[in-house]
Amino acid sequence: MGPENFWRQAVSKLAVLMEEHIAEFADSDAPANGKARNTTYGRDNKGAIAVMEYYVDWVDKIDKINGKIIELVPDMNRLVLW
Repeated sequence: MGPENFWRQAVSKLAVLMEEHIAEFADSDAPANGKARNTTYGRDNKGAIAVMEYYVDWVDKIDKINGKIIELVPDMNRLVLW
């Protein structure tokens, strides 16, 4: 599995886990941020999940947009600075 595929799967899995635990996030976010639970559930957390789902399609393209690649572990993970 190449690094692009690794990051695509990792971000996709993060989005799935966020969706599975959205009620827990909403319950902890609401009092921590002084917002109503339905706001943190419907807008904040759903928005964060939508961002993760959007970036699933970008993780394998980031390298190609004028970024510098730093190898963290050979042929495994990469950090992109721009």
